[in-house]
Amino acid sequence: MTLAWVLGRGGLLGQALTRTLLQQDVKFFCAPYPISWNDPSWWLWQFNQGAKNLAQQLQPGQPWIVYWAAGLGTMSSSAEDMAKETQALKLLLDALDQQASLSRAPGTVVLASSAGALHANPDTALVTEDSPPTPNTAYGHAKLVHEALLREWASRAPDRLVLLARLSSLYGPGQAWGKKQGLISHMARSLLRQQPVHIYVPLGTLRDYVYADDAAQKMAGATHRLDRAQPIHCRLICSERAVSVAEIMATFTRLTRRAPRIVTSVARASALYPARVVFRSLFQAAHCTAHLTSLPVGISRVLESERQLMAHGPKPEVLQPAIPVSEVPVGDG
Repeated sequence: MTLAWVLGRGGLLGQALTRTLLQQDVKFFCAPYPISWNDPSWWLWQFNQGAKNLAQQLQPGQPWIVYWAAGLGTMSSSAEDMAKETQALKLLLDALDQQASLSRAPGTVVLASSAGALHANPDTALVTEDSPPTPNTAYGHAKLVHEALLREWASRAPDRLVLLARLSSLYGPGQAWGKKQGLISHMARSLLRQQPVHIYVPLGTLRDYVYADDAAQKMAGATHRLDRAQPIHCRLICSERAVSVAEIMATFTRLTRRAPRIVTSVARASALYPARVVFRSLFQAAHCTAHLTSLPVGISRVLESERQLMAHGPKPEVLQPAIPVSEVPVGDG
């Protein structure tokens, strides 16, 4: 039975991964202390304690997996902000290295990052795992650095695997309030509160939206099917269906019988987002374990979650007034 540590369990992806892994032959590891993502002064001690306890719970020869579904960065983050996230990942990898029992056992680290950020300016509209990364933001460049860190980590000891999971636009119930990301969640919140949604790209802009639980199933499936003959694997985690902003608006209108109040404008960030990106995984059939959630079903679940939050949950004082269409899929736990 594999011992799994999910970093970022409180985020959208982390929660979905937890639900998925609970249905599989996996034993969960919970660090003795939650990572204080907003307080870097604690990271060294917390990652070292987490890795030490992970090693103590590991049986001889037992495989282990660390899912990095954490991070506070978005497409609008500065290089300084992303440097902190890079520091956190370095500390984690160093902490894992310090535990001899982890180096002796088959170990895997899965890095979740944004396909849209890494392929922000593609040479062609169709993007696969073979497409060269073309980031144009500090977030995207930092994610390339993170992937390089994982490649170097895998070379330090035998029997290590790395999965570079590049996710398309992630959505689902429970997306964080504090980040300027999540067009579908933001549109649901704005519609239910009768507030406008500001869009900085043409309504015909296409994106690949993947429901969080579908993405988690694909990630888990891809992880368990990795070929141990090579240490580094890259996978696109996506729905393979391009959807326009206008189609999302129309879906909300059909479900609620009320059209979202959309305000379109141009901002400096508008040029960062290409009008058309289509993702196709070369390994899609190999790690597709379930039927994908349709867009209307996914949006209806987001709407219901937001209704419940309005009725029973905490109510943020100010709704984020403006959000670009491009999204970052990592958790914020």
